[in-house]
Amino acid sequence: MKHFNRELDRYIHCYNHKRMKIKGKGMSPILIELMLNKGIKFRV
Repeated sequence: MKHFNRELDRYIHCYNHKRMKIKGKGMSPILIELMLNKGIKFRV
C-alpha cells in the first residue's frame, strides 16, 4: 500500500506541475494559478 500511495503522489504532482495546457500557452496548471493569484493577466 505504501508503494501505491507513493506512486499516486508522484502522479498527482506531475499532473499538476509538469502537464502543459494548450489554452494556458504551454504553462502548467499550477503556474497559471499562481499568475492569476498575483493578478497577472494573460490571454488564453
